[in-house]
Amino acid sequence: MLVQEIIVLLIIIIASVSDVRMMEVNPILLISGTAFCLGISLVKDGFEMFLYKGAWAAAMFLLVVLLNIVMYFFKKGGGLGGADALSLSLTASVGADKALLAFEAALVLCIVYHLCRKEKDKPYPFIPFILCGYCAVLLIEKL
Repeated sequence: MLVQEIIVLLIIIIASVSDVRMMEVNPILLISGTAFCLGISLVKDGFEMFLYKGAWAAAMFLLVVLLNIVMYFFKKGGGLGGADALSLSLTASVGADKALLAFEAALVLCIVYHLCRKEKDKPYPFIPFILCGYCAVLLIEKL
């Protein structure tokens, strides 16, 4: 499991840097990382765990899509991008519990950042919040 966690962490760090610099992330990086971690799960844990983690990865992606639809109706434009959904799917490929906790922590950090920010209309990247949430989950799990 440690190998998958490190791979996910490295990919999310790369995606976070790209998201901060250019406000876009190459989706192939996130999709290939998810596929690689699910492949490791297939080899290491067996087919049932592979299906379980794959279903959670898809569920996290759909959760972000549904959140985007809700956010669209309350506010024109903005919302979470496809890379945000794919990065959450990437965290779900390691485990559903870690993905949900990372997503919750990312939302809390994002809300705090948004409330403290002066320019509330300008968009900002969400993947760094996912990175912070995922790091917090890993630290809590190791303690």
